[in-house]
Amino acid sequence: MTESVSIVGGILWAIVGQTVLAVLLVASLWLLDQHNPKVMAIQINKDIYTSLLSTLAQVSGVFLGLYFTAVSVVASTVYARVPGDVRSVLMQEKVGTVYIRLVALLAAVSTMLLAMTAGGMQPHLLHLVLIGLLGIIAVFSFVVLGTRAFYFFDPTSLAGYVARDLLETMRLATPAGIEWDKASSQAHYQGLAERGLETYRNLVSNGGRWF
Repeated sequence: MTESVSIVGGILWAIVGQTVLAVLLVASLWLLDQHNPKVMAIQINKDIYTSLLSTLAQVSGVFLGLYFTAVSVVASTVYARVPGDVRSVLMQEKVGTVYIRLVALLAAVSTMLLAMTAGGMQPHLLHLVLIGLLGIIAVFSFVVLGTRAFYFFDPTSLAGYVARDLLETMRLATPAGIEWDKASSQAHYQGLAERGLETYRNLVSNGGRWF
């Protein structure tokens, strides 16, 4: 029981940022609508609005499923024999991470607005604009991400991400970082740099040996 509670707590803590962002977006746009009579006067077909929300929620789930399927296929084929640190770079790829958060935000906002509509709240124009923009961005971003997925069939393409992380670690170890002058902080940054250099060496030196 304790372990289950701990797991649930960890999941909730991991998603709290995205949840708060979704709530703030919906709440702030609702307040803007309430203080703008011209916007409030615009009538929105509730049935079409609800259908659109349902469709976007379903599409966002499909996009997430397709993305994770593509990553799983790449990881189980191209990256099957690579060290774990190299696979972790693939899973933490920055563009993919941002896209996942964007699509998850679209799903969360659509679900929240569906719940509000089911509770009797009338559709709001700014909410409609928000989900429309998120939907368009998610679709076009999926096209870009789908094209980028082919780059990952070459593990050395990830070297740039490792190099940028190394540079950021080096920056944090200077006066630009927080508590940089403490021995514990320097030891932490040194450990990060050593792991980053080892990953970079694995990618650059051994990339061709894994095929």
